Amino acid sequence: MEETLVKDARLALWVLVVINLIVLFFFLADGFNNEIVIAGLVSQGIIFVFWLVPIFLYQVLGKRLSLKVAMYKALASYRNAMDQVQW
Repeated sequence: MEETLVKDARLALWVLVVINLIVLFFFLADGFNNEIVIAGLVSQGIIFVFWLVPIFLYQVLGKRLSLKVAMYKALASYRNAMDQVQW
């Protein structure tokens, strides 16, 4: 169970890194004039504020888990949500 949790959390981190690299590429190419940069920054902020932070806080405050495990669970939940998205 814990190996799967760590694996899913790492995969979620890589997804976030790739998204950030794409946003950075478009920012360096055109600055804030590009709609992709604005959409990427807004979506990253929404994911962080409305998804990752509440799940992390619930794991820490509600379930009394350690910070490390709570971080892994929040990232793994993001990875599981990405499985549900159909492109």
